[in-house]
Amino acid sequence: MWPLLSGGQATAFSGHEAPVKELAWIPQMSLLVSGSWDKTLRYWDIRQPNPAHVQQLPERCYALSLSYPLMAVGTADRNVVIFNLQNPQAEFKRIVSPLKFQTRCIAAFPDQQGFLVGSIEGRVGVHHVDDSNQSKNFTFKCHREGTDIFSVNSLNFHPV
Repeated sequence: MWPLLSGGQATAFSGHEAPVKELAWIPQMSLLVSGSWDKTLRYWDIRQPNPAHVQQLPERCYALSLSYPLMAVGTADRNVVIFNLQNPQAEFKRIVSPLKFQTRCIAAFPDQQGFLVGSIEGRVGVHHVDDSNQSKNFTFKCHREGTDIFSVNSLNFHPV
């Protein structure tokens, strides 16, 4: 990590045993979280060389998004693992993706009630975490041109 504003020395964090796919800063906890193809999440206090916590995942991390305290992690086995960052050592919920093909991206709702998930099949799933809101879940097709289908590679919410 390179502190651009202070012009200080770059710091390397090591510990993952496979490539890192996702990074996210958690300002409320002053921690950096990294998701890797080694099937782990690592929480880093950037003042320390070793991770503050290592969390096992069921499969490789393909996507990660957070809207404190909700963090959604899309894995290679099409699961979405939900964490409540007020207790980051424990998995809150595991949901099978509403999409049939590989997850490419994920975006946590700004209101922390659910997430969007995008896949290689040109679809997006809108999914709520609370079981009482399951009737609000849906998927839609996008990124299609004639017979060509394109991956959904990124998802985000408009800030307004």
